[in-house]
Amino acid sequence: MNEKLIKKMITKSFQQYQCTPTSQEDYETLIERIQNMFSNHAEIDLYEAVEDVVYEYITLS
Repeated sequence: MNEKLIKKMITKSFQQYQCTPTSQEDYETLIERIQNMFSNHAEIDLYEAVEDVVYEYITLS
């Protein structure tokens, strides 16, 4: 999976919540979680995976 594309999608998703991840490690963790979710659930699309992971990150941080 293209990490640059996922990082761009994460950034756009965070912009709608008017915040950003706190570190590069957080970005890497989010990318990894999105890739795992996307590969393990054939019925989910990439956009939905990004939105789910970013929302969970924001609400649990």
